[in-house]
Amino acid sequence: MQPSLTRRDLQTATTPEVLARGRELAASVEDLGWDEYSIWGGLPGEGIDAGNLMIHHPDLPLCGECPCPDKRASQLCAHMAAVGWAYLGDDQELADQLAALSHAELVALVTDLADNIPRARDAVWSQLFS
Repeated sequence: MQPSLTRRDLQTATTPEVLARGRELAASVEDLGWDEYSIWGGLPGEGIDAGNLMIHHPDLPLCGECPCPDKRASQLCAHMAAVGWAYLGDDQELADQLAALSHAELVALVTDLADNIPRARDAVWSQLFS
């Protein structure tokens, strides 16, 4: 099962400063993986193995596990945020990939999203009639 983590989920789970630091660390995340409950990865440069660093995505606000001393009970630390950012990917890379699609491929992608995700359908229709 693919996690349904969003940027908004990350934003509500911690502070802007922690998010910024997590974004800086995201490129260093190794061994990224997920299942129906968690997303995990390692940050070798920070001395954190993949088995010790994860965020739990069915729970909102997000929570997680990290051995660092900056972990707060109610918020993600920068290491956990890095795992989230690594999973979500880079915005510019996504924009570049979408720009490379043909018009027909892009229409098919948006139509498929609108057919399968109610929030996406609502967003598409609201953009069309705004």
